[in-house]
Amino acid sequence: MRRPRSIRLRLAVTSALIAAVVLALLTLVVTMEVRAAANASATALARSDLLSYATDLRMQPDEGPDLPATGLLVSVTAPDGRVRRTTMPEAVLQASSGMTGDGVVTTAAGRFAVVSRTVRTPSGTWRLASARDLTPSDAVLAGISATMLVGTPLSAAAVGVAAWLVASAALRPVERLRVAAERLRRGSGRLPVEGARELTELAATMNGLVDSLRDSVAHERRLAADAAHELRTPLAVLAAQVERAGRRADAEQLAGIGASVARLTRLADSLLVLSRTETEGEAVGRATVAELVTEAMEVVDRARLLGPPTILLDLELDEGLDERGVVRIDPTGFGRVLTNLVQNALAAGPASAVVVRLRTDGRDLEVAVRDDGPGVDPAFLPFAFDRFARSEGARSAGGTGSGLGLALVRRLAERAGGRATLENAVDGGAVARVRFPVERGGPIG
Repeated sequence: MRRPRSIRLRLAVTSALIAAVVLALLTLVVTMEVRAAANASATALARSDLLSYATDLRMQPDEGPDLPATGLLVSVTAPDGRVRRTTMPEAVLQASSGMTGDGVVTTAAGRFAVVSRTVRTPSGTWRLASARDLTPSDAVLAGISATMLVGTPLSAAAVGVAAWLVASAALRPVERLRVAAERLRRGSGRLPVEGARELTELAATMNGLVDSLRDSVAHERRLAADAAHELRTPLAVLAAQVERAGRRADAEQLAGIGASVARLTRLADSLLVLSRTETEGEAVGRATVAELVTEAMEVVDRARLLGPPTILLDLELDEGLDERGVVRIDPTGFGRVLTNLVQNALAAGPASAVVVRLRTDGRDLEVAVRDDGPGVDPAFLPFAFDRFARSEGARSAGGTGSGLGLALVRRLAERAGGRATLENAVDGGAVARVRFPVERGGPIG
């Protein structure tokens, strides 16, 4: 594979080519302008040379013209066709003999600007002609062309070198970024935020991306460590129970093994669901509020059958609940959210009642699950929605929760554009709330 050319080389070559083209065009324009100005100046001088001869012929037509002054190229032709006076070179005289008006003639001796005029007198029409040598201006043009011919390549080369140096200076921070990126690839350092504004913005953005990636890696490492920690205890218990059951078949031991297996199964299921909710590009479902109300009724009914019989579980629906709105979550996901909230309330501690309430305020659908238990440790509230987060009370009480329920609730709520909160009620107990934005008028598809 051919190695690509460097930016510095491309800029240097491109700049040199552009400079060469610009200088060539400039040379052409300058040459044309100087040539046109020289021709115009010579023609104007040639016209002034004829004024005195034309005046003499009009004032004294019988005397004839005087001899031309030294250095002037003038010819005077009488009405009979004879040349009465001339200082023009023969070649110029012949080339301009049939000319009328102004023009430029080219001979072996060089180029000449020629002006021809006629003067009418009583004796007939005289023809006057004068010429100006353009050789000096042509010499100047030739010098300009020679200078530009030599100077254009040199100037283009100088521009190319300057572009190389400027590009090298401009790309020096990029080289430092590359070196820093190499250190980043090896696992340390940050990109230097210095140089031009564009480079500092790029470095800042890349540093933000690196920080996000590092946080993600650290998060995944903590997840793996927490998962290993959570799995280690039930696996150790399960191993001991299996060993004891192997020595002596015991119904209590078998029940304990079943409970450990069930806990591991719930943990694996929660991890799988949480992983799926964090998969980019996963489709987000939609459901009407009426469909979510139906799902809430089914969740509460299941919780009543499976939950402690000593705890009253109730579902309250606000009278003003608008069931026509649409929420960006499917009934299965909503049921998972509500199930986790209810299970968390039932397992939070001694309680006599858990109330599930659904209401709409015109913009959001709010699901609130409240218990009348002892509430949540205030120090634990900021971490309640973290993965594998369990309060000290739940750990010491030997709860079978995995600490993933509220994390899954928050993730599902955020995917639906909502938010989840947990707080202690003023009059006792804890209240978990999830708010889902409600859309209007869209068909479910």
